[in-house]
Amino acid sequence: MSARIFAVADAFDAMTSPRPYQATRRVSQAIEEIALKTGRQFDPQVVHTFLGIPTEVLKEIHGEQKERTYGRPAARQTEMETSRRFGVPVAACG
Repeated sequence: MSARIFAVADAFDAMTSPRPYQATRRVSQAIEEIALKTGRQFDPQVVHTFLGIPTEVLKEIHGEQKERTYGRPAARQTEMETSRRFGVPVAACG
């Protein structure tokens, strides 16, 4: 059961935190995605409990005062770091 709970929490965090390989989703979008994958990727009982948590509480837990998105800047930063390390122009990395 712990692994099933962790799977939902980890997916929520992955979708709502900046990642260099994908845009960050709003809390409401992450909730919707998790709900859509109930029974396929996530345990229905765990998702049912997760969906019972008010969105405002999830935003507070996640540290959001309001919904925000992060786009490609993190990816660009990684590309720039990589390009400096290997001497490859940034344009070639994108």
